[in-house]
Amino acid sequence: TRFQTVKLQRVFGDLRSMVISYGPCQFPTLGFVVERWQHRQRFVPEKFWYLTVAYQQTNQMGDLQKIEFSWNRNRLFDEYTCF
Repeated sequence: TRFQTVKLQRVFGDLRSMVISYGPCQFPTLGFVVERWQHRQRFVPEKFWYLTVAYQQTNQMGDLQKIEFSWNRNRLFDEYTCF
């Protein structure tokens, strides 16, 4: 990349204000960047719900104990599953 920039400076003059870079990794990397950008452009937000289950009881000392159960999936996309 640096070799090509120096060589092109001799032909085209001062290239410091321009970025000229050719490398074997840049084309595939650009492909990944464009693919990710397109994926973000096509994103459509969806409604989702949380499932929360809690149980509470008073212990022998008269203190209220609350236990919350959690689900590993975090979000549900099917509204009727939550009812």
